[in-house]
Amino acid sequence: QVTVKMEYRHDWANQGVFQKADGSASKNNDIFGMQMIYAF
Repeated sequence: QVTVKMEYRHDWANQGVFQKADGSASKNNDIFGMQMIYAF
């Protein structure tokens, strides 16, 4: 049996607290995650 879990998050703040790849700050951050579990 395989169980798949997916999650989408949109986090936000009133100041730039999330670090972007170029080192600058952003007020929001989007994250998508996926997990697969194999049970035997």
